[in-house]
Amino acid sequence: KSATKSAASEGPGFGGVFAVAGLLAIAYLLRRQG
Repeated sequence: KSATKSAASEGPGFGGVFAVAGLLAIAYLLRRQG
């Protein structure tokens, strides 16, 4: 289970973090326009 932590800090997990950040940014922009 510690492998997931190392993987997230190395790079593969970064893609997921970036995707989540993108979704949050899109939701924020949509809420601003609405």
